[in-house]
Amino acid sequence: MSSTGSSCIFTPFKKANSPESNREQCQSAACTPCLDDSGFAREDDATSEYWDNFGIVKESLPGLSLETSVTTQPEEPIITGRRVVSLAHFVNAVRSLEDHSCPKLTGRFALVKERRVGLWSELTFTCSECQEIRKLTTDPVTEPTSLTDKANVGVNDAAVWAFMSIGSGHSQFEEAMAVMEIPAMSKGAFLRREESLGKCWKTVLFDQMIKAGKEEKNSRKKLGLSVRMA
Repeated sequence: MSSTGSSCIFTPFKKANSPESNREQCQSAACTPCLDDSGFAREDDATSEYWDNFGIVKESLPGLSLETSVTTQPEEPIITGRRVVSLAHFVNAVRSLEDHSCPKLTGRFALVKERRVGLWSELTFTCSECQEIRKLTTDPVTEPTSLTDKANVGVNDAAVWAFMSIGSGHSQFEEAMAVMEIPAMSKGAFLRREESLGKCWKTVLFDQMIKAGKEEKNSRKKLGLSVRMA
């Protein structure tokens, strides 16, 4: 049925006692128990039978996987703080590690140990595959050193010499190293070097005095002056 400018759609309604209406009522009754006028479930045989036959369908769930997180303590670094390094010597020493030809071609050197000798260190590297061991030092001068050539003075002797020259001892040396986070040599090692330097200074000073006296004597002879012996 239609009219000009408008359209009407008729939907068939279900009779009260139609099969469709009865089916919906059965489905509704199967889903929920009968309720009384107050909205509560009736306490009758039908309700009890409903709950007795009520079953929860368990869905098949996938197996649970438990993830366990293991808290591992971070590895303590082999080297902490700062070091006094002879840079040119140390760079060349590190480059020498590149000459390693590991038979397995996958090995690499890793630092495994540090041995400190005062202010300089001996570093031990081990190949991860062939286990070859190489040792490098942070200073090229081995001790004890000669004080006649400052270029060949070790870092430990140089440090003690420097603090002695400004009238300071081990306490001031240790405090300065602590501020810079550099491990300091022990008091015993400092005092041994201090005593050794004192003896060397006397020897060097005496030699320099003899040398200066000879030079002055030769100069006076060239000038025709008399030389007075003390």
